[in-house]
Amino acid sequence: MATFLKSLSIKVRLTALFVILFGATTILFSAVLYYSLNDSLLQDFDNALYNYSIDVSRNLKFGDSDNLLVSVDEDKIFPFSSGTALIQIRHSSGTVLTQSANMVNVKFPFKKEIKNITKGADSSYLTLEDTTGFPDAEA
Repeated sequence: MATFLKSLSIKVRLTALFVILFGATTILFSAVLYYSLNDSLLQDFDNALYNYSIDVSRNLKFGDSDNLLVSVDEDKIFPFSSGTALIQIRHSSGTVLTQSANMVNVKFPFKKEIKNITKGADSSYLTLEDTTGFPDAEA
């Protein structure tokens, strides 16, 4: 290998070195840009969900036989449709107080999140990878 490199002209060796350095720098820059953008988009989505949950919680009403109703302010623009959102309200003990009608037999893992909130956190998030058993919903 060393004899092969020595047989190449200085122009070819410098060009190869430039291509390797430029390629490595481009790949590194692209990876950093991808992960930064991914984190930023996840943070924006979490903020939208947080604001949506605050808006929905301000508009909750109980209907007949403890059915959950969400009254929508006509001037408010929600990032998700409230008609297809999955909403479940739990006591800190884990007991389901009320939930939207389309939440039949849906169990959320919540214990870690409840502990975070009882320790003083304003909110806690959990991304569910497996959504089998969930009704079709937008949010």
